Amino acid sequence: MPEIYANNARGKLASPVTAGDQSLPLEAGHSFPDPGGDWYRATLYRWEFTSDGIREFDHEIVKVTALSSNALTVERSQEGTTASAYDPGTPVELRMTAGSLAEKPADTLAVTQSLTAPPEIRDIDTWSIDATAISRQSGGSIASFEVTWWDGSAEAVVAAGGAATLSRAVDQPVGGVVSATVRALDDIGNASASETVTADVVANRVPEGPVAISAPTQTGKNSTFQVSFSGATDPDGDSISYTVTDTGAFTFAKTSGIADGEIVEVTAPDVADDIAITFSVKAVDSLGASTATYSETVTVLAAQVIGVALRATGSGGTFDHIDESGATIATPSTAWFNGHPVFGGVQDVSVDGQIMVEVPRFYYKRGTAGGDPAWWISDQPLTGFATMPAFVLDGVEVSSFQVGKYQASLSGGKLQSVSGVSPVVSRSLTQFLADAEARNLSGVAGFRLWHYDMWLAIQWLYLVENATMDSQTKTGEGRVNESSAAAVDAADVAQATYRGIVGLWGNVRQWMDGLRTVSGSIERRPYSGAWTSTGGSIPFDATSGYPITFRSTGDEQFIADTFSGSNDASATMPDQRYWSDASEYYPNVGGYWGFSAGAGLWYLLCYSAASISSTNVGARLARVVS
Repeated sequence: MPEIYANNARGKLASPVTAGDQSLPLEAGHSFPDPGGDWYRATLYRWEFTSDGIREFDHEIVKVTALSSNALTVERSQEGTTASAYDPGTPVELRMTAGSLAEKPADTLAVTQSLTAPPEIRDIDTWSIDATAISRQSGGSIASFEVTWWDGSAEAVVAAGGAATLSRAVDQPVGGVVSATVRALDDIGNASASETVTADVVANRVPEGPVAISAPTQTGKNSTFQVSFSGATDPDGDSISYTVTDTGAFTFAKTSGIADGEIVEVTAPDVADDIAITFSVKAVDSLGASTATYSETVTVLAAQVIGVALRATGSGGTFDHIDESGATIATPSTAWFNGHPVFGGVQDVSVDGQIMVEVPRFYYKRGTAGGDPAWWISDQPLTGFATMPAFVLDGVEVSSFQVGKYQASLSGGKLQSVSGVSPVVSRSLTQFLADAEARNLSGVAGFRLWHYDMWLAIQWLYLVENATMDSQTKTGEGRVNESSAAAVDAADVAQATYRGIVGLWGNVRQWMDGLRTVSGSIERRPYSGAWTSTGGSIPFDATSGYPITFRSTGDEQFIADTFSGSNDASATMPDQRYWSDASEYYPNVGGYWGFSAGAGLWYLLCYSAASISSTNVGARLARVVS
């Protein structure tokens, strides 16, 4: 514990003190400081009147170790003086003594200070010193700090709460030194020892890479994709942003001031052939210093091809996403599919007051990838790809087809697709065909019952995007465990939604045009024209089946080659398929409100004549025009 000092600390005894007392009671108003764990010396003295005036004739030096209110805790008889009894009013003062001078440590003062400053400072920064100090004077407080800077200039900085920040802009070159000599002063003039701190002047350090670039490996022409940047750090702690230094042929929504992890939209150009485009980016600190440049290459496809390959059967199938060559690729993000001209082009439209979902034309290829069955979709007519039959009307390609957003209802003798109503049931396929075409009045054209080719096209899109045939597990159960139908947009009905088409399975089964079985043979017809045999036989011999593998012929159809008798784990397609091998039968699809796990996007029951009706069979409106 060091000895401390204070100017003008004094008081008087408030009551008598004996030679053995270790506490000195003081009158109120004294100015002794609290030693606060340290100590100081005090002197008690008597005086007498003589012809020459008042003189001190006796004194005692004590060691003060504590102050409690108006009482000093002391050790008596210091420096060879004798403990005595004293009367009230005896003066007590903090004096400099021979012992003080002989024993005084160099750093023991009435004011102590502490300085904190960085040992290095950039030539472009302001050097700041955090100064704190304590006054040991009773009731004393730190008033200011006096600082002399490296160039000899001086200033006094007012303290607040015993502290202040001393700062000055650096004007020395890299390799130089800045310094500050500081002392603290309390409010009665006590000063701390002076202390000097220094810092080496250094240059600004550049941010450090690498910069991680998040971007797709490929995208389609005219598509929009997302990029983000991260990973750079700054050794000086400066804030960092990212700047695109070369956009290539891409159009960036933002090229500078990009925050770490911020998503930036990028638009690809219109290209005639596939092309690899490189863009570059760097990290920049708040002072303009930057990292090296980092680059990423994205291939822009003139035709956007995506496919899936069936790697293992059972449990909905284990599928890999594949590129045009059949090579396995990482599963594209939802944003990638949303930017694809086909998947992202599926959108709601309103025609004649009907809420329809328009599906843009695409091309397909069935084959193998790595020896496994594979399905591809392209937005362009590439070699080896065929037009999906749903986009051919009277032998001419059409740009799209439309299906009702909702399961069909009936109003004024016309089939409709609107929300908030119950689905129409108990009508035959023949009636539904007429109900749909009844809408083609007063300049309205193209409405019809939805078609097998449309259903197949939706299945292809779903499979290639979701890489599974288990639609209930992937997308939602749908209304398949209830005792009756619900509104076409009820919450559980809407679970069975793909790209805005609501209730694709569950609630009510749906009649459709374009497929039938006749005496054990599968027949199809286009939107207009005659029925034609596909040459394909009935796959299940008039029993329920759940496909495990698929016939390589039939191209766009999902006709079973091998199958399970139940939707157990061996089934690749866990939806019931039932084909009749006798007479003339027409299909309804999707399953109904009580069909449980057997319902789904691939559910098909081809076991009804066109003239029958049922309370759990409805339909869906569609439209196609040239």
